[in-house]
Formats: sequence, C-alpha cells, structure tokens
Amino acid sequence: MIYDASFLKLHTAPDGLVWYVNGISPAECSNQSAEEFLASHIVSSISLNVRLIGIKQNADLISALYLRKKHRRLGSVYLAGPNVCESPLELDDPGLTFRRMRESFAAPSCGGWREMTDADAAVYGLITRIKQQPDWFDVRGRLYYEMHPVFKIANFIKTISHRDMAQLLAVIIDPRWYVDRRRPDNRTKLKLFLGLTPRTQRRVSAADKVISRGRDLRCAMVLNCWKTVAPADVDFDDPQNFLWRVWKTAGGDAKGDLRASQAFIGYLQTNWAQALVAARGAPSELFLPDKFFKTDAEKQAYFDKMA
Repeated sequence: MIYDASFLKLHTAPDGLVWYVNGISPAECSNQSAEEFLASHIVSSISLNVRLIGIKQNADLISALYLRKKHRRLGSVYLAGPNVCESPLELDDPGLTFRRMRESFAAPSCGGWREMTDADAAVYGLITRIKQQPDWFDVRGRLYYEMHPVFKIANFIKTISHRDMAQLLAVIIDPRWYVDRRRPDNRTKLKLFLGLTPRTQRRVSAADKVISRGRDLRCAMVLNCWKTVAPADVDFDDPQNFLWRVWKTAGGDAKGDLRASQAFIGYLQTNWAQALVAARGAPSELFLPDKFFKTDAEKQAYFDKMA
C-alpha cells in the first residue's frame, strides 16, 4: 500500500499555474505552467507516486505523467473524481482541493483513488487534443477515441455520430464520478448533469431553439450522438436501432428525444463502467442486456457486434 504522505499531489489552478504538495508539506505554487512544471526537478524522480483530480484543467499534467509511467520514468499515477470535493467551486482553491484529496476515502467505483489506466490515457489525450486543435477529430483525435472502450460500446448504435460521441466522452470523462455514494444503484446523477429532464429537453428539441445554458448544451450533445438522421429514414426493424424504437414508443418529438437519450446514457453508463472494471481483470455484471434490449434479435445483434 502507498500511503498519502508518500504521494506528490498536483493541481492546476484556474490561472494555469501548477500547485503541489510533497508528502505532508504545505501547499506551494510552482509559478509555472504545466509544460514548465513537467521540466522541473520536482517531478524528475523515477520512483515518484503522483495523485491528481482527473478534471480537464489537469489533463496536460495527467497525459504527460502517464506517458512517463508507461516508459518506467515514474512510479505511479493515481486519479480521483472531482466529487471528492464538496462543490465544483472548491476546485478553484488549490489549498482546499489538496485538503479534500487527503480526506477522501471513497471507493474507486464511487470516484475515489485508483491507479490510472490506458482507458484514462485515451480520454485525457482526447481532451488535450480538443483544447489544442480546432480540427481535433483528425487521425490522432480519432485514434484516442478508438482506443477507449466507449468506441466499441457506441459502435453498436446504427445512427451514432462518432465525433459527437468523442466530444461527449471528453465531457463525462468517467461514469464513476456520477455514482450517488448513499445509493450506488441510483444512476440519475449523470442524466441530471447532462440535462436529461423534460423541461431542458423541450427547449433543446424545439424547432426555434437558442442554446446557451450549460445543461442545454450537454443535452443537445447527447441528442446529436444518436439522432443523426430523420425519422423517415430510420429502419425501425433493424436490431441496432433500439434507441429509435424507444423514441417511437414514447410518441416521438421532445418526449421521444428524452426517453431515447435517457436510454442511450443508461446503456452507455453501465456498459462503460463494466468495461473499465473488466479491463482491470475483475469480473462484473454491471451491464444487464435485458434492461435495454427487448427482443432476442436485439440481444443477439448486440452480442455479435461486441464479439
């Protein structure tokens, strides 16, 4: 076991400067950007163990440090979700963030500390690509996306937009961050974050929509992932169009959009979480096909595609 005092804890402040805590020392500002900090002696030890909150503002540090770890120039990289803090505003205060990092004993399945994996490297590589390049879904951006288990999961959906799915992946980052620790089986937190509520969906589905709010934008992003063709062009008998059958059963329009988007995120969330657990060699049955697929044809098509 590696104890908290053995870790170098890092965090990028809103102004782009890197803060750090070495072991049990006080928090210090390096007065350096991520690029400058990565060249400093503070992160030069090959036995170094590092902890970071896995948010977008730390993506440059996370990607570079994991690459060092893969090349055996670093001991380990551990990540936790932003839900170790009591509110997103706390992440703007590096000192308070470090305190929350020390106090967190949540399970990895609920956003607590766990060692970084190749799937994490793919999503943070994608995030840095989106930050740096206007045309981010190029060969390299697509490679990051296709390295992630979400690609295979989403690829089953006939009308999926992989570009929008990659963008949504970079927004969600990790489904374990949206687990309600008091009720782990309750999976509504992610849907609320994505704005999948009747009121928000009505605004997003309206013909004269003007989208500016955060939740509206995220709700629209979800819709753009699967609703890429007109209903008249959909083969409703195709097993891979299960979301469109949800849409049709709900009556179409905004209500259909909402029900199908909720089904899409439910399918994605549990399947994604199961893939992450399976990648670590642990057996799990988080994804239950019977919950999403109502016919034998749908289930068989899914198993064939996953195989």
